[in-house]
Amino acid sequence: MRKVLFCTPYEGISNSNIGGIAVWAKAIVAYYRKTNTNIELVVQPLDRKTYVRGVNVLVRLWRGVVEYVGLIGDVKRKIKGDSYDVLHLCTTASLGLIKDWFILRYAKSKGLKTILHFHCGRIPEIIKSNSWETKLLRYVMKETDMPVVMDDNSLRALHAWGIERAVYIPNPLSTFVSDVVSESKDKISKVKDRLLFVGHIVDIKGVYELVEACSMMKDVSLRMVGHAEDNVKAELCRIAKRRQGNWLFFTGGLSRETTIKEILAADILIAPSYIEGFPNVILEAMACGTPIIASGVGAIPQMLDNGNCGLIIKPRSVDAIYDAICKLLHDEETKAVFANNSVRRVNRLYSISSVWECLSNNWNKV
Repeated sequence: MRKVLFCTPYEGISNSNIGGIAVWAKAIVAYYRKTNTNIELVVQPLDRKTYVRGVNVLVRLWRGVVEYVGLIGDVKRKIKGDSYDVLHLCTTASLGLIKDWFILRYAKSKGLKTILHFHCGRIPEIIKSNSWETKLLRYVMKETDMPVVMDDNSLRALHAWGIERAVYIPNPLSTFVSDVVSESKDKISKVKDRLLFVGHIVDIKGVYELVEACSMMKDVSLRMVGHAEDNVKAELCRIAKRRQGNWLFFTGGLSRETTIKEILAADILIAPSYIEGFPNVILEAMACGTPIIASGVGAIPQMLDNGNCGLIIKPRSVDAIYDAICKLLHDEETKAVFANNSVRRVNRLYSISSVWECLSNNWNKV
């Protein structure tokens, strides 16, 4: 039996602020616990304790150093306290690569095989930039037996960079989501002209452009599901006042089940992010048969079959969001095609059983 130390964000900063990697990790662990397997999976949470976005860069750096030192120590103690075959470490790159290097180097020194799982779609840009991040990535690759990426562009970029041992593994659709969709889809009707955003409500998710685009339209309503800082919420409300009426609604953080039901009820889900990895919300909307408008970043074009399962737009563009909504909102035929294609694709390519098989096969062969 192969024993894997699974180092990943797992709990989030709070119940209303749980990131995509933690959602992914919980889906993997839930499936593992119900499956007969030759893998023993041990979770080592790597959760930040404080939310630092929007604060002074020096404060962010100091808090990051303090927390990363603690997380590195937690992993070291875990490795010292037991015997493992594989370290599977999740990362979003950037300055986190420094933490990753220390953890990977220590694991290698103790004889563990190492997997670094990139939960971001920025690998091609990092390599092309030839920046400090590129150099950090090169150092980290030396300590990594198997890099894992979530999109074909990242895989090609690493292979072209000489990292032939890199592999592609997509995110899965969790069985929990499948169950909620199956139980609720016939009980929930689409709300006409309701647009939905799901995620952390911050600038890099394209929320300012989204609200501005909606403020230029008539009839549509926009529901925003997720955690929002007070200053961000206030600015979005200020933009929304350019249009009369109550059409912008904040739900705050919702339970997973309630969020899926929100997606089922939406006319269109919109994800206009600047950067992404392999966003769970896209998988969830595909499973719900909810038409999608999303930025062509990270794995999203691949997930949406290059436009056969949703409209793909350029990021950071109010006009692109506005034009896409106008194009799709009342085109019931296209929405039905997107919905049918999405449901077929998500069940064929992104089932939890197939993704688990990829993970366990790579844990066994690394």
